[in-house]
Amino acid sequence: TVAGGDDSAFCSGICLAAGSVPASEVESTEKRAWESVWTRWYLEHSDAGVHSAAGWALRQWSLPVPSVSLSKTPRGDRSWCHTPSGLVLVKIPAGKSPGDGKDMSSFLLSDREISVELYRRFWEDDDYPGPKPKNWGLDENISPTDQHPSQKVDWEDAVLFCNWLSYKLQLTPCYEFEASSDSPGSWNVIWTREANGIRLPTSDEWEFACRAGSTTQFSFGDEENDLLRYGWFAGNSNSRTHLVRKKCCNAWGLFDMHGNAWEWCWDVYAGQGWHRVVRGGGWNGAARDCESSIGYGFGPSGRSHDLGFRVASRPDLFQLKNDGRVPVSYT
Repeated sequence: TVAGGDDSAFCSGICLAAGSVPASEVESTEKRAWESVWTRWYLEHSDAGVHSAAGWALRQWSLPVPSVSLSKTPRGDRSWCHTPSGLVLVKIPAGKSPGDGKDMSSFLLSDREISVELYRRFWEDDDYPGPKPKNWGLDENISPTDQHPSQKVDWEDAVLFCNWLSYKLQLTPCYEFEASSDSPGSWNVIWTREANGIRLPTSDEWEFACRAGSTTQFSFGDEENDLLRYGWFAGNSNSRTHLVRKKCCNAWGLFDMHGNAWEWCWDVYAGQGWHRVVRGGGWNGAARDCESSIGYGFGPSGRSHDLGFRVASRPDLFQLKNDGRVPVSYT
């Protein structure tokens, strides 16, 4: 009955429930049966929530996670894809903005925070002709492995990373830079919205994706005790970040939307001038900071042990012809 089920909410719920049972408490025959079901759902189910939850369950039981063919955009019958960069992009449906209720277009969002491993590839790419941060300063006591979220990344670093990833994927970078007339020696960042590259999510996009259709304080409900299953915060983090995708995903297949690292958004924080919005809470913060609606402002040049990010793009990013624009040249 379980193997034959196809309802997305049912399938993802089964993955998260069964995967939460310690593998040591499961008979080998039952474990093999679950492995077969989860593997099929991981490879074939069209819904990103089921795909993410099935992968999570396989990892929880230390079962092999099968390789997936790489694609630069979700297939027409799927809301997820594994990209050549190593990121999984989830197609977020169109809806209403949680901020002002206006219509929101569909967009793509990475299913996890940018990892140390991927950010290091950017940092160490000596062949990249574009601008990169002058320093990083990763604290390996806070993020000790390549699969922990990158931290001590400021907003400007995140923007530069987005342009690098666009360059690597042969897309038009979303961001261009012009000298500031108000502050000599500094630069203004311009978002070219017609570009098909990688970018930061807006604050409304971030909250919409975090909620995944929910109206409660967290994507999973209102109970703070349940946050232990979905995120890392001061109550369970042991004063450091943790592996990305270790906690349960939300209904749309996104991991670590609650806690682990605060995540940069594109927007200026209302009432704080040049500060930028950060969302999601962090490993050293209170549970209430992890609520879906919570956002704060932080200086764009500030690097902190709890600041990271994830990336977004247009849903048709790889189907466009760069909108007739000439890609930004760094030569």
